[in-house]
Amino acid sequence: MGRIQRLEVENFKSYGGKVCIGPFVEGFTAVIGPNGVGKSNLLDALGFALGLPARFLRAQRLAELIYRKSDHDVVHGQEVAGEHNVDGANQSHRETAVAGHADGCASVRLFLEVAPDQVLIFERSIETKGVASYQVNGQPLSSEEYADKLAEHSILVKARNFLVFQNEVEDIATKSGKALSALFEEISGSAELRNEYDSALAEVRKAEQRLHLCAQKKRGLLAEKKQCRAHCDEAERYNQLQQQIAKIRKLRVLFQLFHLKKDDSEAEESTQGLERELEALRARRVTIASDLEDQKRALASMRREQAALEKRRQALELSLEKNLIQQAAKRSEARAAEKRLSMEQKALDNLRTNRTRSREEIHALEKALAEVGEALRALNEEEEQALAELQAAHGVDSSAVRRLRDEAVASTASMREMLTTAERATAALRAMHKTEAQKLAALERRFRELEIDRDRLSMQIEKIRAKIQDAERNLEEARIADQKARQRSSEQAQKREALERAAQQYRERLLELRCARMESERERRFHETLDQIMRLFPGARGRIVDICRPVQRRYEEAVSVILGKLGDAIVVNDERTASECIAYLKQQRAGTATFLPLAEIRPAPIDESLRGIGGTVRLAIDVLEFDKSFFPAIQYVVGNALVCDSLDEARHVAYGGSQVSRICTIDGTLIHRSGFITGGAESDQGASRTLWENEQAVSLKRELDEVLLELAKLGPVDSAQERNEAEQAHEVLLSTQRHLEYLRHELQQNEERAVKVCSQLNALHEQVSKAKVSEEQCRQQLEQGVANVSQIKERIERAEREILGDISPQSIHRNEEFRERRLALTSQQAKLRARLEYEYAREAETSEQDLVERVQKATAARAELDTQIERLEREQETLEHSIREALQQQEHIQQQLAKIEEALEKMREEEKQLAEDISSKENALNTHRANKEDIAERLRALETACRIDQIDVRAPATAAEAGRGQGRGAGHSSDRARARTRTRGPSGAQSEDPVLFAEDLDMSLLSEEHRHARSHSERMAIESSLNEQEQSLVAELERMAPNLRITQQLDDIQQRLDLVATEQEVARGALAEANRRWLNARDERTRRFRECFDHVAVSIDGVFKELTRSEVHPVGGSASISLESASEPYLGGIRFSVMLPAKRFREVDQLSGGERSLAALALVFALRDFQKCPFLIMDEIDAALDPANLSRVATYIRGRSVQSHPFQTIVISLKDQFFEFANALVGVYRNPLEGHCSRMLTLDLDATVAATNTADAKETPADSSPS
Repeated sequence: MGRIQRLEVENFKSYGGKVCIGPFVEGFTAVIGPNGVGKSNLLDALGFALGLPARFLRAQRLAELIYRKSDHDVVHGQEVAGEHNVDGANQSHRETAVAGHADGCASVRLFLEVAPDQVLIFERSIETKGVASYQVNGQPLSSEEYADKLAEHSILVKARNFLVFQNEVEDIATKSGKALSALFEEISGSAELRNEYDSALAEVRKAEQRLHLCAQKKRGLLAEKKQCRAHCDEAERYNQLQQQIAKIRKLRVLFQLFHLKKDDSEAEESTQGLERELEALRARRVTIASDLEDQKRALASMRREQAALEKRRQALELSLEKNLIQQAAKRSEARAAEKRLSMEQKALDNLRTNRTRSREEIHALEKALAEVGEALRALNEEEEQALAELQAAHGVDSSAVRRLRDEAVASTASMREMLTTAERATAALRAMHKTEAQKLAALERRFRELEIDRDRLSMQIEKIRAKIQDAERNLEEARIADQKARQRSSEQAQKREALERAAQQYRERLLELRCARMESERERRFHETLDQIMRLFPGARGRIVDICRPVQRRYEEAVSVILGKLGDAIVVNDERTASECIAYLKQQRAGTATFLPLAEIRPAPIDESLRGIGGTVRLAIDVLEFDKSFFPAIQYVVGNALVCDSLDEARHVAYGGSQVSRICTIDGTLIHRSGFITGGAESDQGASRTLWENEQAVSLKRELDEVLLELAKLGPVDSAQERNEAEQAHEVLLSTQRHLEYLRHELQQNEERAVKVCSQLNALHEQVSKAKVSEEQCRQQLEQGVANVSQIKERIERAEREILGDISPQSIHRNEEFRERRLALTSQQAKLRARLEYEYAREAETSEQDLVERVQKATAARAELDTQIERLEREQETLEHSIREALQQQEHIQQQLAKIEEALEKMREEEKQLAEDISSKENALNTHRANKEDIAERLRALETACRIDQIDVRAPATAAEAGRGQGRGAGHSSDRARARTRTRGPSGAQSEDPVLFAEDLDMSLLSEEHRHARSHSERMAIESSLNEQEQSLVAELERMAPNLRITQQLDDIQQRLDLVATEQEVARGALAEANRRWLNARDERTRRFRECFDHVAVSIDGVFKELTRSEVHPVGGSASISLESASEPYLGGIRFSVMLPAKRFREVDQLSGGERSLAALALVFALRDFQKCPFLIMDEIDAALDPANLSRVATYIRGRSVQSHPFQTIVISLKDQFFEFANALVGVYRNPLEGHCSRMLTLDLDATVAATNTADAKETPADSSPS
């Protein structure tokens, strides 16, 4: 088959200069390298050489594929690949230097080995302007010739059967059925016949239209010829039939006129009687209404008084509430004042106690000061005696004692200094400990006080919250009462408005039905003519609306909209019957009509796929009931129209891609093929509406009576009462809201104080904890200081004992002791004197008078608050008394209101009964007046029919006089003026009566049977008999229409028939030739497509099994393709489905990325097996594959490359697990020495492995030889 031998690239994308890539091995070659080095540019170069356009090479124009170097790169001595992704490859051991890096042109030469000794060189070049040129072995060719040359070796440029781009694998798997069908057409070559097929089919359609037109002309001419052959020699019989028909028509008009006038007189008498009864009822209703208004005014006055009392009571309650709030505030102030008084009194008592204690302490200090003085004198005497005893005991003089003492003092001087320092430190610690203990006691006392305040605030907050809950309940009740009052008023107004609107709608609908009946009367002539056609022509089968009907009433609106004007179309057996009916309509001047011949009509076929849409969508023809013989006509009128329940579903179907002609919802909304929406239009249902309108009118009148009765029960609006009730409820609501706001404000203040107290407690708790720790530390330090002083004293004593020897240190240092004692007593005396002076000064500073005055002020404030509380309590008693009086007055007024309302209720009942009677009488009167209007309308219709049919119903003398008047030239206006008279109808308005209202009518034709027919059935039987006689005569008359120029018409028709026959033969020949060409194109296109499809359908399952086979699942998965259209498969789609091992069946688009990649690769390999290209190039097809699937794909490609007929595979890959299966590697890198151009490294793995094995085999004997 051939293979790619090598590739020479010059200035293409990232490959600057001339680069030779290859050689490529016959089997599996993997292109590898990091991202951004130019791997995909190698694939682009191959595609460029094989004729692909620029859009497939990641470029907009061919000029963008030329390698260019930027100015920046020139400055730095480097070159990059421009704006493209640097994805290319280079060869190492066969690379050539970058010659010039010219910016002018680019070229790629592909060496294709088609035989062992034959290589074809395909070269494609680009100039600077982006113009491409093509050469094969140096011979210039056009692009088409270049593609044909590649196609000779099974390389299809349009189908791209040799190349799989990056990210194209999953796109192949997720293609739609139509897209897959297009792909198969390109691969199989059937797409080449598409234009020939379409043109041949268009010629067939044109030939069929010409032949159909000729057939229509021929049928029309044959019908005319048949009509011309009718007998035409019965002119006299024709005139007799005309006279008989005129007499029957006159008799029928007189019969109708006689009974209409009789019914009119009876209706007039009934109308007058009802008017008199209605007048009496209305007078009574006016009297009742006047009395009712008086009672309502009295009721409104009482309710205003009740509202005023309620307002006064609410004001009193509000004042009482404010009084209670003020009492609570004053009591709180009284408690605070009592507390302040207690504190001031306590302070005064403490002052007096302290003053007594201070005087006692001064006395004690004075006594202690005297004792200290006495102690000093005693100390002096004792010192003198001790010195004398020492001299006598040891025989030493005082100088020796002083020397020993000085020596002992000198030796212990440092320790005494330490002792002094330690004693001072101990004294300081003792003072610090005392301070910390006092501070801790003060903090604990403050903490207990704050805890008491917190508990008191908590109790107050709980009480206020309970009050707020009660107030909220009261507020909710007041709000509900206010809403109910407003809702009652609103509901009554809405109900009255809805009833009035409904009554107006019923009246308008009744008027529309009356107008519809009038319109039907104007069309009565046409309907009578239609009935005559049905009787005269056996081939006339009826209108569309007569021969079919919906299976359910809910489809009537939708079917009526779909039928449209064709609902009145008349179905006939053939074109001849249609022509005869048209001629009859023209003769009778009965308007126009559409005829559908069953024999000649050719409706479009039903699209069976529309039945499978689902949901509520149905074909319109499926919701109709009709006889099977009418199927062509119904199919022609309805076509492929659809009906459904909702507009959303209709839009989904119409705009969702389905080929839908029309779709209509059950409410009449129609979506056309063009997308326009005709919304909610009521269809003209013609005769169907006339059949239903009588029943609908009766139902509407009954519903109107019920609505008027409901309005009478509601009665007139009592706005004053409703307003007073709403105001009272709203006032209660506002009062409750104000009270609730006050309570919430008070709660907020207490909560804020409680939060503040809690925060203070938390902070104080921390301070107490810190104070305890500090007090404990001071205590421990004090104990350590005392112990240190004792140790220093012991050391001093030991040192002195060593110096003094036998002499007691106490004896030697007794003078020092005396001196210290004297110093201590002197110090103590000074302290006592200072403290005594302090006590004198403090007693002088404290003033008892200030505290007495503050106690007096607090006592006065407490008394003032007690007086205010007593005053508020008296006001409370007064307000409560006033509220009780207001409640008693309200109760009295409520009793009076109950009596008035009871009287009003009786009057309303009477008024309601009168309203019901008046409504009933008015309905009856309206019915009689409608009957009179209907009679008048029928009389006017009779007059119009008489004038159109030229029927004169007057007496012979009057008719003769009218004829003479016309002959004398009096004109139609004088005759018309004499025939009409001015009369006054039942309503009192004047109206012009037609001629039929005159008294000079010819009633002699009416028999006794005609005059005494009273019931409706008897009258209808007589009219039916007269109609049948007339129709029979008219039918005979129509059959006997004479024609004097029958021979000339027959010759002309025969000549036209000969000409049409010639045209028909020519059209048949053209149709046969066009049909032959179309069949040939269709068969060849189908053959090519089926050949490809059948081959792929057989091979794809095996390919997919190989790609999914594993040790756990040795069988593998399964894949299949199927056609949506078997006769012409290229017009439908192709369904592609796969089933992976141990997994349920799923659609391809529901598979994971790796599973879709496997499915797409199976399809690609199966297509390649049909159209076997010499090689296959793929770019990163392993992106979505996991390691297991990657190994299977690589194994499959490797296996196909070593078969008896291997095919060359070049794959760009980033995964080492994939390219380790390759026969050869092509490495791509960027060379910074050459401007970062892409360069190549190639490695033949098979040759390398073989060489390695050979070298190992040579080294093995040497290694095994004995040493």
